[in-house]
Amino acid sequence: MLVDTQGHPLDPIRKATHWRLFEALLQAESLAAPLRNSINECVDVLVAEQAAGQEVVIDSTATGPPVFGRLLADWMADYRQCHEELSATHPEYRGISSEGVYGMMLWYVLAADRPERWLVPPAGERRVYRLVGPAATSSRESSERRALIEVRDTLRAQLAKIEAILGDD
Repeated sequence: MLVDTQGHPLDPIRKATHWRLFEALLQAESLAAPLRNSINECVDVLVAEQAAGQEVVIDSTATGPPVFGRLLADWMADYRQCHEELSATHPEYRGISSEGVYGMMLWYVLAADRPERWLVPPAGERRVYRLVGPAATSSRESSERRALIEVRDTLRAQLAKIEAILGDD
């Protein structure tokens, strides 16, 4: 769960225009699932390695390289192709880098997938997320929750494809 400085939960998908590219990429399971899984694995490691009394932080700029290192080489080529195709019809997407997509997926994972409470820094500050509360569930329940979230997202993607085929009927 991602929370603001007042402790209010934040939406996994923001309102800004560049998040529309992120929503389109979520529909491309071959792009979204590996990136999402890689981020969850990195967060799992950070949380598991936490020593008693030690603060757990995720610097969004520092954790990008390990996440990308876990992805297959084909992922970047597939991302570039998808990005080019989407940018052809949405020129505003051209300036969004793979690192930007990573940042949005990190936000999404912390807000939608993770059972822990992660504090978002105030607007304008560097994106360093802080663990402020433990998971409300066991790691087994957390894994089950992530699996259910993946099923939900797959079903949403399939529904969007069906709606696109059927149109406004």
